[in-house]
Formats: sequence, C-alpha cells, structure tokens
Amino acid sequence: MNIAKRPDNVFVSGHGSWLIDSDGRRFLDFIQGWAVNCLGHTPEPLVRAISDQARELINCSPAFYNEPMVRLADALTASSGMDEVFFANSGLRPTKEQSNSPASGDSSIATGRMRS
Repeated sequence: MNIAKRPDNVFVSGHGSWLIDSDGRRFLDFIQGWAVNCLGHTPEPLVRAISDQARELINCSPAFYNEPMVRLADALTASSGMDEVFFANSGLRPTKEQSNSPASGDSSIATGRMRS
C-alpha cells in the first residue's frame, strides 16, 4: 500500500543519530523511531539490555506475569506513589467513558468532590 513517498535509500545500519545506507552514505536521522523511541540507533546500554533479556525470555504473553514486568511495575509504583500499574499495548482503544474514568476518579479524590 503506497501511503507515503519514500526515498530510494535502503538503510543497513545506524549509530546514535546517524543512519548508513547501502551505498555507505551517512544521514542524520531526525525522526528516530517515529513515535516509538528517541534513544538513537544501537546505544550500547540498550543493545546490552536487549541481548541479556533475549538470553532469558524474548516474549511472554501478557496473560502471564514475567519477571521484567514485575520489576517495572515495582519501579513505577515506587516512584509514582500509585498502588497499581496497568500495562497495555497500542491496540487497546478504551471508550471515551473508560479513558475518562480514571481521570475523573483521581480528580474526585484530589478535590474531595464526587461526580454524580
């Protein structure tokens, strides 16, 4: 499906904010990950973390708990002051009522005024 004009370059590697195409030319990447990440290409700490995790468990259904999920939930609750974490993928589309519900509940708690 042709939804956007793409340049003819084929990128084969990247480092930091730079991409290298199949002809060896370097390009500054201003949109790294386009709404996915802005960590640059092949940052060593990320490469190491992904490699280490891949040796243990690559993917586990969200129907099950897994150790990295538990560690992240613990870190998020500890730093946010919240009691729970809800992990979802980008395919989850709550209704308007569902998406407003937590915010309304939080505002009711914060202000002491309950919504009717």
